[in-house]
Amino acid sequence: MVDPDPALVRPLIAILRGGRNPFNRSAAAHALPGLADSSKEVRFWCAFALGEMGDADALLLLKKLAAK
Repeated sequence: MVDPDPALVRPLIAILRGGRNPFNRSAAAHALPGLADSSKEVRFWCAFALGEMGDADALLLLKKLAAK
């Protein structure tokens, strides 16, 4: 993420995962790198948002991460 401050990232991810964004596929592509962020809070919210989006590629990656 460009700004590692979770207080700024969390609301953005919440907006991206919501039904208000018709471009969830694009949002998923932007949230995926957040899974490797140094902030555990950013990783959590990106994982949560990706799970809510239901993107097939993201769900496969989340399943692999959960298995670790």
